[in-house]
Parts: sequence; structure tokens; C-alpha cells
Amino acid sequence: MAGIIYEVLDLATGNWTEYRDNDLALAGPKGIGGLSVQLENAGGRGIGYQAFFNNKWAPAVNDGQRLGDNTNPFYAVRLLLSFRRGHHVTYRALDVNFKSFTGSDNQIAGDVDQNGNLGANAQVLAALQIGYV
Repeated sequence: MAGIIYEVLDLATGNWTEYRDNDLALAGPKGIGGLSVQLENAGGRGIGYQAFFNNKWAPAVNDGQRLGDNTNPFYAVRLLLSFRRGHHVTYRALDVNFKSFTGSDNQIAGDVDQNGNLGANAQVLAALQIGYV
């Protein structure tokens, strides 16, 4: 069965931790500072992802590449399957104040718009949950 594997870097500890389908990745108060996502047993599909940190949207990476500079926390993420064929990637992010943001198929999860404008109360992301449906 197809699934998703992701790693998240906790800036508080400096550790990368692996998670699987819909596990809730929790980071400390400094937030999430890195992300790596890949599909397994997905029939050749790939996944691309992007994060907003250091005051800009970082260039998108894909299929297990590590994203982040290991220093600056993420304020938003978005993910997209290379081709969907009836499947979707869904995700939920929580900021350090426990405000929840949900997204799927390239929607932004976080208090940032596609032009890189932070919301008035934007906070760093402290938790992330990713699923493949």
C-alpha cells in the first residue's frame, strides 16, 4: 500500500525525526526548521514541497530532499503530488500558539500568502501532520 514518510527538524534539539502517514510531528518552541518528504509504494509518483522561512518562500524540492537551512523556523508549508490520479496529499500545521492550518494539493498551511506576506499574527510552525489519501 502507498504511504508517505517525512522527516522534520526540531530547531530546539537539532534532531531530525522520521514520521509516517498522519503521525503528528511535534517540535519544540523554536519550531520546525527542516522537512523531507517522500512517497513509498506510490507507483512512480513524486512529491514536491516548499516552505516559507528566512522571510521568503524557499525554492521547491522533491522526493526526499531536505528543505531548510537548519537555523530559521518555518512559517508555512505546501506540498503537491507530481500527478494525482485519484490521490491527494493532505496536511495540517500548528503554530506555537496552537493555531491550526490545513491544506491539500499545493494549498498553503500557515499564516503566509503566496507572495510571501506574513499575516499580522504569524507564528512559527511547531507541529506538522502529512497524509496520502
